[in-house]
Amino acid sequence: MLNHLQIKNFTLIEKQDIEFTNGLSVITGETGSGKSLIFDALYLVLGSKINQKLIRPGSDCCIITAQFDLGMNIQAQNVLNMHDLGTQECVIRRIVYKSKPAKCEINGQIVSLKQLKELTSVLMHIHSQHASYKLCDNLFQKKLIDDFGKCNEELTQIAIHYAALKNTRQDIEKLQTIAKEQQERLAIINYHLDELYKLNLDEEPYEHIKKEYNKQNQATGFQKHLQNTLYEIDNKQNAIIPILTKTIISAEKFADTFPESSDSTELLNSAIIQLEEACRSIKSMSNSLECNPVEIGRLQDQLDLYHDLARKHNTQPENLHLKIAELEHRKQELLQVEEKLVSLTKLEQEQLSNYKKLAVKLHEKRACAATQVATQVVAMLPKLGIPKGVFKIRVKHEQQSLSIDGCDSIDFFFSANPGHEPALLKETASGGELSRISLIIELITLTQNEKTTILFDEVDTGVSGKVARDIGNVLKEISTKTQVMCITHLPQIASLADNHYTVAKYITNDKTYSKIISLNNEQQIIEVARLLGGEKIEDTAIGQAKALCEDIN
Repeated sequence: MLNHLQIKNFTLIEKQDIEFTNGLSVITGETGSGKSLIFDALYLVLGSKINQKLIRPGSDCCIITAQFDLGMNIQAQNVLNMHDLGTQECVIRRIVYKSKPAKCEINGQIVSLKQLKELTSVLMHIHSQHASYKLCDNLFQKKLIDDFGKCNEELTQIAIHYAALKNTRQDIEKLQTIAKEQQERLAIINYHLDELYKLNLDEEPYEHIKKEYNKQNQATGFQKHLQNTLYEIDNKQNAIIPILTKTIISAEKFADTFPESSDSTELLNSAIIQLEEACRSIKSMSNSLECNPVEIGRLQDQLDLYHDLARKHNTQPENLHLKIAELEHRKQELLQVEEKLVSLTKLEQEQLSNYKKLAVKLHEKRACAATQVATQVVAMLPKLGIPKGVFKIRVKHEQQSLSIDGCDSIDFFFSANPGHEPALLKETASGGELSRISLIIELITLTQNEKTTILFDEVDTGVSGKVARDIGNVLKEISTKTQVMCITHLPQIASLADNHYTVAKYITNDKTYSKIISLNNEQQIIEVARLLGGEKIEDTAIGQAKALCEDIN
């Protein structure tokens, strides 16, 4: 609860101390008097954007200090404890300077703007005149149902699963792009491998083919050489073997006289034997040699293919087996992309299944919360002058519509008149009806938070008469559960105030001031009479004001 607010050098306010209590606090005043300054000051305390124009002319800074009693607000106490800022009582000070950065303090300790907002988000709630129009926004409607249904745990889980699924799908898209590009590369690699494997490198290596080609190509010349050799050895008139044989026979005549010549004779005999053996071998070799033009052509074609592929792959023919190994390695790398894509696709299906299970669970919880909210709104509509009103909430589950907060679309439907089918709230409700429904939902959702103060910033726009009184009664009911502060122009609401403040503007020494005055019972009646009849307050207006103030039921 807000106990005390001190304002210094804030626009029209030079210095003002305001005490607040429980119940319904109402702020009224002439148009342009500055009655919104209290809320503006509180917005600053809550962490709103800094504007040096807020500083009163002639001052170096403005200071807003708000004192809260946290009471049973466990959330706020936990925030203070988390940052070692105290426990039960909370004093927030915001200082805005003209020439240096602004400063935030909580219980005398300087804090960041983020820490300030973390605390104030569980301290006060603002229900502005625009809140009723936000009620027509689908995102706001969804958040309202989620808050009422306490779906935070499910939303957290589904957000985690959605992020994981989204990341997997992004990875799949990237791999699909890569795979598409690499399909062409893989086709080229497979084409090259097919060409190289046709060489049968394991069965006919390049060196073997080259050797066989040379043998076939030189077979005729070699055969002629062998035949010439035979002719030289044994078939000419001066053939070697006959000459050696004749020499041995001649040497034998001298063997007895020159026994030492026996060694030479034996060597010559051995030479004849070796020559004869060589001749037999040469004859056999010559007879076995056969020049095969077809085989030569085949081998030539194979060698040409080797050389062509070697040039194509910028290597030597004998190194083509290394090129095959290189291409096979690259092929495996490309195939791994396909394997990973298959794996990721399987993961995506698992993640999608888990996401959908969570989405169904969230949908069921939302549907239950929507039914409760709609039932309570319908029950409250008669209290605000819509006795036959119909209010429905549709929670539609769309399995193909995946998002960070599930698969549901939420729409509010309303009809104020019997015989008219409920239509979308934003299409059928008037401004006054929106204000009333918004207030009802505010009352319904009070139990969903521990905020100590609610600020109603001119929520009575577009209503009057009995409806205005009905709205006042709802505000009064809300104030029995939590501290309520509101700005209003309507006497029907102002007359219900537990605490009534009015704002007056005046000029002194060519300087403009605004002052906030706390009214007693008599002053409240006069202010309500002014709201009823204008500046000239007549007895009739006073009587009506008294009646309004006394008729709190």
